[in-house]
Amino acid sequence: SRDKGSLLVAKPLNWEEVSEYLLNISVSNGPITVYTSVKVLVISVNSRRPEFTAEEFSANIPENLALGSVITQLTVADRSRRGSGKKYFFSLHSAQNTESMTTFKVDAVTGLVT
Repeated sequence: SRDKGSLLVAKPLNWEEVSEYLLNISVSNGPITVYTSVKVLVISVNSRRPEFTAEEFSANIPENLALGSVITQLTVADRSRRGSGKKYFFSLHSAQNTESMTTFKVDAVTGLVT
């Protein structure tokens, strides 16, 4: 804005149309004007949520399974046109038995459950 130096979005952004803007900005105190550049990168926002590839994942494991053994791998599918190359982050939130939260782990990037 004119009095605060804020840079505002004046119209909707669309990553597929323009993913980067290079703005030339000036400020003046009357007799002196100085210039700078502002590079604005538009980040693609996926409007479709990822979906697990199965409604429920299950595994049968022996009670003497070694610590750190892989139990299963969680996988997701992205149905949007821009889905490939997207990163997903997995996390363990809750369980019927609270001890499960400390007994099992899910790798945030790979979806491996150990």
